[in-house]
Amino acid sequence: MYHTIDLRTKLKDIRYYPMDMIKDDMKLLGYKRPMELDLCDNYNTKIFKNESDAEKWLEKYKDAESGLDKKGTTGIPKMLCKRRYIVLSALGEKSVTIRSKGKLWSKGQLFQLYDQTTFLTVILTDLILRSDGKTEYHYKVA
Repeated sequence: MYHTIDLRTKLKDIRYYPMDMIKDDMKLLGYKRPMELDLCDNYNTKIFKNESDAEKWLEKYKDAESGLDKKGTTGIPKMLCKRRYIVLSALGEKSVTIRSKGKLWSKGQLFQLYDQTTFLTVILTDLILRSDGKTEYHYKVA
């Protein structure tokens, strides 16, 4: 039995992911294994093979979210992000963001991901100017 957590909702809860729905989603997206669905939706949902794994991960998510800085640091550049991206970054599950308007920062520079309420300080590890005009910022938690 597979379970899912929708990260877009304010109240995060674990839901059963029925096999017939999984099969339909895999067929629609061209995947062969159910866990491939976990990677396909831009960090909106998490998929787990069982409920206990989902519970453990949700507890870590909530701990990381409650531990985020509420004040920020002055003098460090900031980049606006959705809260779920900040929490996933704190957990080490997300380490890149793509922007259409790039800021030419240098590797090793500190900056903060923020959502108007919470802040996470990260270090820029790589900056990639893509051929489509967008900029990829690769980072790790400071």
